[in-house]
Amino acid sequence: MSLDTSSWYEKGEAIISWKTKDINSVVWEKNLVIMTNNDNVSAWDGDRIESSEWVADHSTTITSNVFKYLNAKWIRTHFKERLSNSEILVEECDMLPVECVFRFVATWSFIKREKALKWDDAIEDGTILEKPITELYYKNDVITDKWEKISDPMIFLWDDRLPLLDDNLKLVLLDPKTGERLNYNSAYEPGNDEKIDDEEFKIESFNVRQHAKELLEKTKEAWEWIKEMYNEVWLNTYDGKVEFWRNGKWEIILADVVDWASCRIKIPYLIEWDDWKTYLAWDFTREELNWVWWYDYSYFEKLDAIPDNVGMKKIILAEWLDKDWYRKWWDAKETATVFELLAEKSTEALSKAEIEKIGSEENGLYTYSVLKKVDILLEK
Repeated sequence: MSLDTSSWYEKGEAIISWKTKDINSVVWEKNLVIMTNNDNVSAWDGDRIESSEWVADHSTTITSNVFKYLNAKWIRTHFKERLSNSEILVEECDMLPVECVFRFVATWSFIKREKALKWDDAIEDGTILEKPITELYYKNDVITDKWEKISDPMIFLWDDRLPLLDDNLKLVLLDPKTGERLNYNSAYEPGNDEKIDDEEFKIESFNVRQHAKELLEKTKEAWEWIKEMYNEVWLNTYDGKVEFWRNGKWEIILADVVDWASCRIKIPYLIEWDDWKTYLAWDFTREELNWVWWYDYSYFEKLDAIPDNVGMKKIILAEWLDKDWYRKWWDAKETATVFELLAEKSTEALSKAEIEKIGSEENGLYTYSVLKKVDILLEK
């Protein structure tokens, strides 16, 4: 039995609009809002924004799949259910100005920062971290004493993993590129350049310090499960970011979106199996194989997709499956093909984990709307 629940919730007035999504109230519903993704792809703090068809659909698919998986693993999220190709019903929350990053593998900015600080000159890109690392970033801009704007500065964590406050009771922040301590004068909201009041900044700093340990623990738990989910379809998670917001009960829960812009993932193309032959990891389309531009397509045409009842020996060729394609090379339309594949793989992973049937009678689990409808019928 499937139900179209989108008509059960009337979108109310706009609450806030961001580069890639909008938040609206729900008519006659308290503590719920509708999050609507748009077709924008953004990079470099919004300096580059383009649109392409189906981006919103792919983002909504990936986010819904990840949140369904985490909810089934008892990770508290704001997700209630998907309403349409671009809309998700979520619990209303207040945003904490913190971005939580979890790293399984040393790559990109982590490598650059480590080398800038000379903590370990020998560390190489792709090194699996013996102990995964959690980092916290302040989701606002700061202006340094040299009048430089630093976006999303890194929050300094002391030995006990608590943020350190300076003499003015504000967060001690680090340059995310070099790891050096920032001497900053003020903080601003990104996008509108509105200065954050000093007293408000102190309150934010105190709240971040108060919730830091909980944020670190929940980030680690969430990303270990997300990695497990993508392992179901052989995707290798390098690192990822999440946000935790505070709901009406003052609970810290996972919120926002977890899509193609939230993680760095590698997808295998060529695999060596136990029969010592090379195979395609999946039945790729020609368009998908064009990503690997340094290989002649005729080479792939000669290979078969993975056979049944044969064990994988090793991955021979893998490529990134994230937003870095847009940051560096492609336009939004080309990048959307990457998002489409990740959306397909997240759906496949959810199915393999036997969680896709949430909302059906077969496993006794129902969506928020089904339970809500039962409440309405009982009231009558």
